[in-house]
Amino acid sequence: GGRATRPAGNPFWKAITESCGVLREESSHLEAENARLRKAVHALAQLAEEGGVRCDDILKRHDLEPLRAPPKADAARGLPAPTPFSLYTEVAQHEAAVYCAEFSPAGTLLASGSFDRTVAVWDMEALQHRELAPLHTSSVLDVAWANDSRQLLSAGLDAAAVLWDVEQGVACATPFHGKGMLLAARAHPALHNVFLVSDSREHIVALDRRQPRGPAAVALNDSVVYSIATDSTGAHFLTGDQLGRLRVWDFRQLEAPLPLDVGPPLTLAGGDAALRCVQLLDIDGRHLVAAGCADDSLSLYSGSSLLSLGLEHRLKGFTDGNFGVRCAFHVSRRHVRAVPGTETPEGDAPSAPPLLLAT
Repeated sequence: GGRATRPAGNPFWKAITESCGVLREESSHLEAENARLRKAVHALAQLAEEGGVRCDDILKRHDLEPLRAPPKADAARGLPAPTPFSLYTEVAQHEAAVYCAEFSPAGTLLASGSFDRTVAVWDMEALQHRELAPLHTSSVLDVAWANDSRQLLSAGLDAAAVLWDVEQGVACATPFHGKGMLLAARAHPALHNVFLVSDSREHIVALDRRQPRGPAAVALNDSVVYSIATDSTGAHFLTGDQLGRLRVWDFRQLEAPLPLDVGPPLTLAGGDAALRCVQLLDIDGRHLVAAGCADDSLSLYSGSSLLSLGLEHRLKGFTDGNFGVRCAFHVSRRHVRAVPGTETPEGDAPSAPPLLLAT
């Protein structure tokens, strides 16, 4: 019934973790090739359907999803037909699977991390690539922007967290090396110099970029944390872990700049499958939390506070069994300009209900 120990410096454990990283990279290459083949088959089937040839039986025989009819309006519920997504643009820089991507707070830059061990940054207005020095020695699993959109933190299987000066394309400081593979990263929304990362040794580490020599605080979960999300104030943050639990942590700054204190967690929900992705949206005085699981399910929680979240919906997707459901909130915004002589504020305002995207 006891848990296995993983002593530091154990060569057997180190060999196992390195082998797992290599196998995961190889698996990503196979998954990418499989996805390209499936996409090509569906494209051919679509052309055949347009020519009057039914292909559903062929697709079913090869364990492929059938072609789907265009979405229709739901008159009974008063809902219009959903607008299908279309490809805006495609940027290509990585030589292996892209595992993570995040837009900057300013919305003009897109950062991505890949199994090819590199981090790419794109100017989405000019569609130009900004080169970053190759410092990771293994797959990059997460990226997190600082609030000023000028610096970026990347975290990888090599246990390294690298803080980048995006404009210069170089590391701002010596990379932080954790005690295990770094799996998730998130910037603190209120403390502009603080980032959170989680590792494979069940630690949640707070890094302060003003103190590059070591972590500002360390919290220990009792299972591996795969995803981190913060509320808009930074008083709390959420984690999704290997045991399928959604947990709320109390995060306070006692003194500036150090130390930081991470209070004990409150477990809100638990399941049978690991929580691979947790996303949080604060809107109109309510908190929306999406949790993607390794069993290919997606749960949506809502509440007036993080401590009063309740389950609203739970959806089950197609069984994949590899990476689980990844998700993100999208809020469509319209620009509101100040009218001369009035008190109308200038800024962005939501123009439609938020969307939850999942894959």
